[in-house]
Amino acid sequence: MSFDAALQIHIDSLKQNYQKEVIFPFNPNFTTLSKGYQLELSVEQIKKIHKYRKSGKFINSISEFQKITAVPLIWIEKYSNYFRFPDWVSRVETKKNKTITVELKDINKTTAVELTQIRGIGDVLSERIIKYRS
Repeated sequence: MSFDAALQIHIDSLKQNYQKEVIFPFNPNFTTLSKGYQLELSVEQIKKIHKYRKSGKFINSISEFQKITAVPLIWIEKYSNYFRFPDWVSRVETKKNKTITVELKDINKTTAVELTQIRGIGDVLSERIIKYRS
């Protein structure tokens, strides 16, 4: 029996025992067969998710999920609001889009207050720098 046939038999057995369930937020990277059935995904689409994960990659956005599974936009509109990606995914995206403005100053003319604006330099260290400079 091929993998596809075994997978289809498993999904058919899920259909027999299926009761309409409430969909809870979930990480689409870990879509199980039963979750895939609940979300009306085809066997091929579920296999694509599993294959992508076996390659060591993670789906990090709705558009990436659609690209990998080729689900229609109607499906995305219906189910994507249940997707929950890890917090670090959204933090990385905001860092990528964030523009950082750097103002260069002569370190020999900066004040202790200006030095404390540098990450890792607090009040004590800034005073020591000023004292050493003097």
